Amino acid sequence: MALALAVRAPDVIRTLTVVGAFSELDRAAVLNFNLRARLIERLGMSDEVADYMGLWTMTREFVNSDTGYAQMKANQAIIKQNSSELYLAFVHSVLAWGRDLPGQEGEPKFTGQLSKIGAKTLVIGSGNDQLIPLALSERIAANIPGAILHVMAEGGHIPFIEKPEEVSKIVLDFIAARQRQPA
Repeated sequence: MALALAVRAPDVIRTLTVVGAFSELDRAAVLNFNLRARLIERLGMSDEVADYMGLWTMTREFVNSDTGYAQMKANQAIIKQNSSELYLAFVHSVLAWGRDLPGQEGEPKFTGQLSKIGAKTLVIGSGNDQLIPLALSERIAANIPGAILHVMAEGGHIPFIEKPEEVSKIVLDFIAARQRQPA
């Protein structure tokens, strides 16, 4: 995770951009990832799992557009090519990062370390991200000194796919503003 790298290697990270990120999970996200793991354990990287993942990461409006539907189909094909074992490991790493695996009860959330990040940080969240809600992006921005939060009203969990021009402009504007500031 980029956030962890920014904490552990502050001399390496000068600027940081996080999109649809989290430093802890809410209950709905934990339920989602646990259900995703159970589906993969039972069905493998099947059509059903690909549909489930697509519906949680892309907005209804995007999927209902011709461009969005084509993108969802392309993503589904990629999802189904993944190894079930490797994708399960990814899901478990997400839950571990959120401190939500059995045995992690009481472990401090990574949110508590965000104040150690000194890099100039841009946090992009979407108002309609169903997987990682805006509140989790807001929490990251509120805990990193000087972080800038940019809220996209629309864009879902992967706005760089749904709204690539808008996301590119947000990031480029952030970089340009940082270049104009003294070090």
